[in-house]
Amino acid sequence: MINKIRLMLGMVLLITACKSFSQDIIVLQNGEEIQAIVKEVGLDIIKYNRFDNQGGPVYSIEKSKVFMIKYQNGTKDVFTQQSKPQEVVKPKTDTVVTSKQTVKVVKQPPQYLTYKLGVKLNNTRLENNAVRRLYANYPEATALFNSGAGFHGIASTLSWLEIGMLFLTGYAQNHLELVSPTATKESVTKRGLTIIGCMMVVGVTCNISGHSKKRKSVEVYNDAVKKEFEKQ
Repeated sequence: MINKIRLMLGMVLLITACKSFSQDIIVLQNGEEIQAIVKEVGLDIIKYNRFDNQGGPVYSIEKSKVFMIKYQNGTKDVFTQQSKPQEVVKPKTDTVVTSKQTVKVVKQPPQYLTYKLGVKLNNTRLENNAVRRLYANYPEATALFNSGAGFHGIASTLSWLEIGMLFLTGYAQNHLELVSPTATKESVTKRGLTIIGCMMVVGVTCNISGHSKKRKSVEVYNDAVKKEFEKQ
């Protein structure tokens, strides 16, 4: 009898422990993540409990502010606003079981990124950290984006060095004795402009390469998201 009671208590503790580590992740459009237990996915509103206060109040958030929900069972929903109303996409449905109830979830087409002097979502430019969070499960896109960010960092550094070299050239023109006994304003100017020109060429090249890498990362991400949706 005692062994049966111990077995029942152990099962209850095991179920409680498993439940306590099960959570849904609500990813907002700005990259912020909310640990939650999703209660209901409506047409315009998503209702949820905070994971750290599951017995507390039920919160509501507009679906337009949500980028994706990662469910505790491994599935996920990506929400998007249709940019072309004339294109009708047949929705896919799936049944997701939460800790409280069964919710009918509408599978919507993925939300694609765009690139124009920066990675954009719904025509809003994303900060680098927000982009990296979106790319978290896509290593190829992440590597391309980080490479592009590195090129842009070099270009930014060179632009500051160009300004410093310009001031240094002006100073040397007024203190020729510090350069060499035979230095002239013309020779100092020519040397300074040559160095500045080289920096500009390298800087422009790095800037173009950075944009190319980041644009390619958006293409890789969009292709991967599209394939995932088609497999659902």
